[in-house]
Amino acid sequence: MPFRLAATTLLLALLAACGSDGGADTTPSPTPRSDLPRTATPEPAAADPSAIVLSWSRSGGIAGFCDGLLMTAGHRAILGTCEQPPSPTASGDLAPGESIIEFERWRSTYASFEVEWDDGPDVADGMRIEITFVGRGTEPAGEDVQRDIADFAARLFAEIAATQLRAAAASAPPAS
Repeated sequence: MPFRLAATTLLLALLAACGSDGGADTTPSPTPRSDLPRTATPEPAAADPSAIVLSWSRSGGIAGFCDGLLMTAGHRAILGTCEQPPSPTASGDLAPGESIIEFERWRSTYASFEVEWDDGPDVADGMRIEITFVGRGTEPAGEDVQRDIADFAARLFAEIAATQLRAAAASAPPAS
């Protein structure tokens, strides 16, 4: 429970600090910071399906990103932006299949970690990505795995956001 509160608080603070409109979905390639601690926080044996197991945020870039995603142990993704903090109304479940299998393989193999990639203030249109991952495994996640998990979160955010935009457009009254 303390991790979930800390992750939610951290994500809300990050989203509040970002002040820009969203943009096109691109995969950034920021420079990783190696001075951040890597932590191992094993999950209790009887996992709460609402426990946060992945927290992802990105801000900056030429598109002015300010996005966040929280994912629960029950495979529910909760989205947020600077304009709209994470809420149950901005969420979606992972479809059964390869995504869940891949994510659960990561969780059972790798230990928990926190990582940040930040281009820094000297880079025009610099990007910042932060991830907190709660794994059940013991193997340290290398940078390639960390980037794979970041890419997974970015794709998930884009898919759910696009689905919600289509649903909103379909339910909007016709323009007069």
